[in-house]
Amino acid sequence: MTDVSDRAGASGLAGEESTSKASEVQQKVQEGASQVLGQVEQARGQMGDRLREQVDTRSTQAGSQLHSTADAVRRTSEQLRTRR
Repeated sequence: MTDVSDRAGASGLAGEESTSKASEVQQKVQEGASQVLGQVEQARGQMGDRLREQVDTRSTQAGSQLHSTADAVRRTSEQLRTRR
């Protein structure tokens, strides 16, 4: 009978060890996932900043080009009026 109870006790210890290892692995996976999620959030923030910078730069360029075009149209209009 001692042999059977020894095996049952060893089996119980193996089950506890397996559960402990599974919990440890699960915790490490969750830590890794949290770290990756943090990196994704950081990258998203950086991309948002870059996008805002690009929109700002391009809208400023477009405004400048529009201003130059409007000036050219005004000059041309004035020249046409003075030719009459």
